[in-house]
Amino acid sequence: MFNRLKNYSPTHRKMKTIAITALLILLCGGLSAQDIFERIDRKTKERANRRTDQGIDKGLDKIEDGVTDIFRSDKDKDDKDKQDKDKKDKD
Repeated sequence: MFNRLKNYSPTHRKMKTIAITALLILLCGGLSAQDIFERIDRKTKERANRRTDQGIDKGLDKIEDGVTDIFRSDKDKDDKDKQDKDKKDKD
């Protein structure tokens, strides 16, 4: 597409660029600035909530691991430590 533009005069290229830009503006004109800012605000809140939920889940997982470690026998703890070490080595 851009190779064909080289064959046209500079004025023709400018007019074509203006026409494409005007078309894009008309197509995007359906979104008002307020709608865009509302979408940005909503997406920001969703992302923050998702990351907060992930942090809470990780914290609860650590608490569960700690509680189960308290009630585990020494042999079970050694097996768990070995599994964790093997898992970290793979990552």
